[in-house]
Amino acid sequence: MSLPKGEIIRESWRLTRKHLGFLCLAAAPSVLTMFVEMAISAIGGHHNPHFHHKLVQWISSPFTIVAEIGMIGVSLRVARGGTPNWSDFAAPYKKLWRLFFIELTTDVPIRFTLFASFLSPFIGFADFLAFDRGLSFIEAFKESVKWTMREWWSVLILFLFIDVVAVVGFLLFGIGFFVACPFIWIVQAKIYETLRVRSETASGPVIVP
Repeated sequence: MSLPKGEIIRESWRLTRKHLGFLCLAAAPSVLTMFVEMAISAIGGHHNPHFHHKLVQWISSPFTIVAEIGMIGVSLRVARGGTPNWSDFAAPYKKLWRLFFIELTTDVPIRFTLFASFLSPFIGFADFLAFDRGLSFIEAFKESVKWTMREWWSVLILFLFIDVVAVVGFLLFGIGFFVACPFIWIVQAKIYETLRVRSETASGPVIVP
């Protein structure tokens, strides 16, 4: 049975609107980091703009990752029907180094390869798994691949939808990112929750240490 894509998108949008004020504040560090990255990319590099843009991405990527890690905890709280707070934002930073290297490992192929859209469904939930279940670096990626293997097409379609949302946010003079970025995180968290429930239904609930 494929993922309920329409239901995930509608519920994610409802939750985003419900908690929009807090979500915008929580997403502000990562959005502002992206603005800085785009501004630097637009300055200089006239002789080789493609190389300049990629160089800026490589340099800025670690800063963007650190800025956005808090959204893992926030988006999970919202996806589970709770009211997010700053403790949710702070919680992932207790596992900063593990999540940082997972995000960096995920970020490189997504940003810098031609197969980004096809890789994303397989490795896109390793960060949630490491935070939520306390899995190690390798275990998180293995479990992410295991979860998404049977749902690859459904997850791919949802990730392509996320790409469209990101483009629309950019086209709205960047301001749209303050809505698009939280919405994207909530969609990812709702996909994760759907996959988690299906996994636990099949094998029994997991006790997190």
